[in-house]
Amino acid sequence: MESQLRNNQMQAAEQAGDRRITVWAQVEGRWIVVQICDNGPGIPEDLRAKVFDSFLTTKLAGTGLGLSLCKRFVESHGGFLELQPAGQKPGACFQICLPTLLKETGSPVLAVSVAVRV
Repeated sequence: MESQLRNNQMQAAEQAGDRRITVWAQVEGRWIVVQICDNGPGIPEDLRAKVFDSFLTTKLAGTGLGLSLCKRFVESHGGFLELQPAGQKPGACFQICLPTLLKETGSPVLAVSVAVRV
């Protein structure tokens, strides 16, 4: 699932200069939150509401099933997958939230962030 999001973002980031994918993960209470962001051209406003629809693609060789399947996989595990609001920076950002199996303990928050050049 994460590899499908990463593949989509690598394919979408067809721009001059550095292409970057940033993966950030953190435990927030009973949730594991993962954000996958790129610095590509972003998702046009008219497609944002439909981005998880089956068979929606902007690629010549795409099937349009990747994001809809990712969303179903996450939801089947009690979580959710969202396209984050378009911000001031270019690119697209998706957030995956999955429930932890541990009860909330009040322990310090664990955060991990990784940036990858492609």
